[in-house]
Amino acid sequence: MSTPVEEVTGLTELIPGAAYQRVVAVPTPPAGQGWTVTVPGGVAWRLLMVFSILITSAVAATRYPYLSLTDGTTSLFHIPIGGSAGASGTLWCTWAVGFPITQSSLGSSGIAPLPRHILLMPGWVLMIRGLNIDSGDTFTNNSLLVVEHRLGPPPPREVFRDLPLIERW
Repeated sequence: MSTPVEEVTGLTELIPGAAYQRVVAVPTPPAGQGWTVTVPGGVAWRLLMVFSILITSAVAATRYPYLSLTDGTTSLFHIPIGGSAGASGTLWCTWAVGFPITQSSLGSSGIAPLPRHILLMPGWVLMIRGLNIDSGDTFTNNSLLVVEHRLGPPPPREVFRDLPLIERW
């Protein structure tokens, strides 16, 4: 059984011309923890780049940072960085649209791709975590580059009713 359009609530649409590129600085979390950013209400983000520097403690282990996205309840993806960091190391982590997975020849930076066409809606959560993270490891210099779109109410129902189902050439 389908739901009548009048009963559907919470619909929004992108407001044309109300988008801009923005850098979102993420505070350094306590040692041993990753960081989390929640998309604020009233906007949607098209993610272009994520950056973080992992500084590791002297505890022996190889750390593997990864980026995760959820809609607030369901995991959508986990993207590992193209590199790792050992004890007393530093790993510059960059996830970006169009980048390949790679590790620098120096071993101090990792790069991974981001999906190109995902629109992060209000309440969606972006996280950096890591496997084998020690209680003394720290993610610093954290930032996102996004295209931020303002959201508004959907157009009146008449707009949907008047759209042809099949285009004629």
